[in-house]
Amino acid sequence: GEPQFKRSGQSVPIEFAGVFTHFDGAGWKGSVYVPTLGDVKANLHTSPIACRRRECEGDKCEVCAARSARKLTRIVITRDVDEWFVAIAVSWSEPEPTPITVPIVGVNRGIGILAATSTGELFEGPRFVQRAQEQLERKQAVANRRADARHARCEAVRRAVDAKNLDAIAAALKGESPKSEFTRWVNAMLRWDAEGRRGFAPRCGQGENEKKAREQVAKRHRKTRRQRESHLHMVSRRIADAAGTVVMEALDIQKLTKSAAGTVEAPGTLVQKKANHNRAALDGGWGALATMTEYKVVFRGGTFAKRNPAFAAQTCPVCGHVAAENRPDCRTFLCVKCGHTEQGDVLTGKNLVAGYVADGTGTAAKKPPKRTKRIFKPKKVA
Repeated sequence: GEPQFKRSGQSVPIEFAGVFTHFDGAGWKGSVYVPTLGDVKANLHTSPIACRRRECEGDKCEVCAARSARKLTRIVITRDVDEWFVAIAVSWSEPEPTPITVPIVGVNRGIGILAATSTGELFEGPRFVQRAQEQLERKQAVANRRADARHARCEAVRRAVDAKNLDAIAAALKGESPKSEFTRWVNAMLRWDAEGRRGFAPRCGQGENEKKAREQVAKRHRKTRRQRESHLHMVSRRIADAAGTVVMEALDIQKLTKSAAGTVEAPGTLVQKKANHNRAALDGGWGALATMTEYKVVFRGGTFAKRNPAFAAQTCPVCGHVAAENRPDCRTFLCVKCGHTEQGDVLTGKNLVAGYVADGTGTAAKKPPKRTKRIFKPKKVA
C-alpha cells in the first residue's frame, strides 16, 4: 500500500493475522508466537476470553459456552516508550443483551467536578497533568540542557571539519563510545567532507544522555495518560452500571478549548485565564469519558444519547424560570424567581433528563425569548 509516514522516534503498530500467530498460557507464564521471532514471553494479564458478566456461572454461562468456539483474528504489537504491548483480538458469537432503558441518568461534565449525575453522585477531577507539572518541567529542563549541549558540540565539530582541525574533532569525541550515535555522525561528517561534500550534510545524532533525559519525559507523560485512563474507566463504569439510559451534554470540545490569543490586529482578552481553563478541561478527558461511557452502556443493552446543553444550567426545574442570574457561582443554583436552590451540576443533569424525556431524542433545547431593555423617554412639551 501507500507509505505510512511517522515522526522520528514514533513507533508504528505491527499487525499479524490470526493464521500466522497464536498465544498460550496466562499471566507471567504466557507467550505469544510472532513470525520470525518465535514464541515470545508475555504477561497476559487480561485474558481475551474471560467473561466479565456479573451473572457468570462458569461453564454453565451461555456466553462462556459460545466462547468455546472462539477464533483469533489478529494480534497487534505496539511500543510505548521503552515497553512493548500486544493486543489480541478474538471473535465469537454472543447473544444480544436484553434491552434496558431505565433508569435515565443525566451526566454533566465539568472541571472541578469531572462528572455529576442527576441522581446526585459527584466524581472529582484529579487533575493528573497539574499534579505532574512540576516533575515534567524539571525533567524537560534537563532534556533541554542536554540538547543545547549537543547542539554546541555539533557546531564545534562542524567548524572543526571546515577548518580541517583533527585535534578539535578528537577533543569533541573524548569520552564518547565508538558505537554511539554521536560518534557515527562525526564519522559520517568526515566521509561527507572527504567525498567532496556531495549532497546534504548528515543530521547531528543524539547523545546517550539526551536520549535518557527525553525518555524520562516520555515516561512521565505515559504515567499521566495511564492515570487518567484508569480513572475515566472507573467513573464510566460506575455511571454505566447505574443507568439504562445515559444522557450527556453534546459538547464541541475543540471549540470550547480554542485559544483566546486572537491576532496581532485583534488581540484577545483574558488570554491567560482562558488558557488555564482550556488546560484544565483537556486534563479532565471529557471526550474519552463520553466514549467510554457510551460503549459500556451499549454493551449492557442500554441507550446513550447526547443533548444540547443550552440553558440547562440556568433553568429552574420548579418554576421554569431561565436567567443567567440563577447561577451566582459555578457550583450553586439559586432561582431568583421562586428561591429554589440546588447543586448546580446535579441540576444540569436533571434538566438534561427532563428535556430528553419530553422530546424523546437528543434535540436542542428551546431558546428563551430575547429580552430587550426598556428606556422611558418623557414626551417633549410643546
